[in-house]
Amino acid sequence: MDAELKIKLEKMLNHINNIEDDEVTLNLYNVGRWDFVKNMVFTKDELWVSVNRTGYYDEQEVRVTFDLAYLKPCLLESIENEDVEVLKEGLSSDWNDDEFFSSGNGYFEYNDEVDSENFGDLNDGNIPEDIVDEDDEDEISTNKLSENWEVDNEDTEWEDREFNVTRVEMNINGDNIVIELD
Repeated sequence: MDAELKIKLEKMLNHINNIEDDEVTLNLYNVGRWDFVKNMVFTKDELWVSVNRTGYYDEQEVRVTFDLAYLKPCLLESIENEDVEVLKEGLSSDWNDDEFFSSGNGYFEYNDEVDSENFGDLNDGNIPEDIVDEDDEDEISTNKLSENWEVDNEDTEWEDREFNVTRVEMNINGDNIVIELD
């Protein structure tokens, strides 16, 4: 472990030793496949379309809240043994409280399927022009739907998740500490 990394780890440990909460939130970059199912409702005025999206991300940026009773020993052992793998393993555990906020720089893939729709008074069977598929006027274009309508409700269920944290970030009094773990 180089001196700069050790200083960053010690700064993180010192910070969490001095906070009054029992938890701390870290931003993590993870490399591992995450499969998902999303149920999304797109709206425009009184109209709505429900879409089921399935897919995966190969990389993710997530905010994770850790219990300090768990995180402190990981940091301490990593510093004492000068072994960042201890921290990496601790941060790569299956988290309970996390917030996905980006697919990172990796590959992702998804498929959309329109589940149901309500076009209100447009009972003539016509799909609104701003979302009709150019190749098939009887179909809704989910690309146009994403571009022209708002997502009113989104529910994501993670099917399978692989954990391999490669970067951790912590904001300490306006100073963003970044630690690369690979």
